[in-house]
Amino acid sequence: MKDDSPGGRLRAARTAKQMYLVDLESTLRERIIKARLYNGYTKREFAALLGISERTLYEWEHGRRIPPEEQRVIIERYLDTLM
Repeated sequence: MKDDSPGGRLRAARTAKQMYLVDLESTLRERIIKARLYNGYTKREFAALLGISERTLYEWEHGRRIPPEEQRVIIERYLDTLM
């Protein structure tokens, strides 16, 4: 049974947005791991290079946190090497 009520459509839109955000996060975290490994850095070295703690890098790589925009700009340099 299809729920065409405004609340039902809102729930469906919210679910689609959440799915998109989850997919974006998993893609970014996978790309961060690949960039680190491709460039031959340990977690400690890569975190120091980015100016963050190892714990923060761990959380990014496990999808628990998303890097802020200013950090993503730095990471993009390393992600570009994979293209």
